[in-house]
Amino acid sequence: MPLTNVLYVDDEAQWRRLAQAHFRKKLASNVDVAADYASGVKKIKRRFYDLIVVDGLGGLCFRLIEDVKTVPHGPIVIFSANIGVASKAEKDGTPFYYKPQDLDKIVRTYRK
Repeated sequence: MPLTNVLYVDDEAQWRRLAQAHFRKKLASNVDVAADYASGVKKIKRRFYDLIVVDGLGGLCFRLIEDVKTVPHGPIVIFSANIGVASKAEKDGTPFYYKPQDLDKIVRTYRK
């Protein structure tokens, strides 16, 4: 079943625009964006997302993941350049993709 709704959470406006356009073209018909942890959590609680891609958000990505654990949603992956976030994601078993080089890898992995 193809992805319909994707959420991309990033505190950098340039990355939100770039990822939204890229994912809309190659991954899903609807790609919502959120500019921070709080708006990301709010969107996840209001709508089902087939895939949620989250920037490291200065480490708040892990809090976001924890705060939406009981809410139905598809996979959550972290997309960040932060090595510390990568290390913690690996320990937690959370899928991690390096920014910017793994943008297409996310598409290849989750396109159905």
